[in-house]
Amino acid sequence: MTRYQDLYHYVRAASWPDAVISDIKFKYKDIIASNRQLAACKNITDFLYILEKRDELNEENYVILEDLYILLRDVNESHPQQKGNLETRISPEVRVLPVVPNGLYKRLEQVISLKIGHKWKDFARGLGILEGQIDELEDRHKNISDRIRDVLEFHEHCCPKQFLYSSIYNALCLARRKDLALDVQLIIDTN
Repeated sequence: MTRYQDLYHYVRAASWPDAVISDIKFKYKDIIASNRQLAACKNITDFLYILEKRDELNEENYVILEDLYILLRDVNESHPQQKGNLETRISPEVRVLPVVPNGLYKRLEQVISLKIGHKWKDFARGLGILEGQIDELEDRHKNISDRIRDVLEFHEHCCPKQFLYSSIYNALCLARRKDLALDVQLIIDTN
């Protein structure tokens, strides 16, 4: 994983007090530049989604993630009872190459879970996951990569082998993630 991915997953998975979320929204209100978007932003995931949508947060530009990481470290130091083992959860060094999992299906799972974002629900619907199951996945798993893992695991067991990859491609297209569908197709074709 890149430094961006490490920071993104750590910041998104962390527990953020409501007061800190309010401070973050205030600090970055000029970047977001929309009172409606700020009002709709209830948690860190919403905040990161808005920044990504406005292209203020991406692989090349992740200064805000660095700021959030430092803020989170400061919050953890001022509340030691909430402090996780911060230094072991995220490496201060940038990996040169991402870890590539073994197996085609695991590679697809990794790529989809890293890039799908809020469209994961539409993707799950495209694979035939019911609304109640989607709600249960949201309640059970805090981060999207765990939800995607469960969705793809279920899909792998229920889908006939000859339609396994084409149905993933089609579900990504239905979720309006044609870019990600093309990435998946490239992985499948080169394997």
